[in-house]
Amino acid sequence: MAGRIIGFLGSPLPEGNTARLLDRALKGAEDAGCSIEKINLATLCFEDCQEMFFCKDHETCTMADDMQELYPKIRDADGIIIATPIMCMGIPGKLKSFMDRCQVFYMAKYLRKESLVPAEKRAIRRALFICISG
Repeated sequence: MAGRIIGFLGSPLPEGNTARLLDRALKGAEDAGCSIEKINLATLCFEDCQEMFFCKDHETCTMADDMQELYPKIRDADGIIIATPIMCMGIPGKLKSFMDRCQVFYMAKYLRKESLVPAEKRAIRRALFICISG
């Protein structure tokens, strides 16, 4: 599958084991002919989801922060890889906040019945979840 793959690093350690596993997965995608992008969530500045359903009528959250740049990338990706360590019996808070802020996709698909993901991508999109613990 050639296409565009985005790797999201959920670890606060940019050189840790989780980052190395993500790099290997992205290298495999690149070797298969995909264009890749790695995004370190720990370096981004965005707020937690406010659960106010502001995204009910929008393609993006109305909160103005770094998430605004990620929504089009997520929408247009052919594949997504999320890599995270398990910390304190759960995922890091920054990754949890990122996942919560992706509620705009849920609202569009299930409330407005107008998916933000183009129809031609829905059948081919894939995701990989890499999760490690010590």
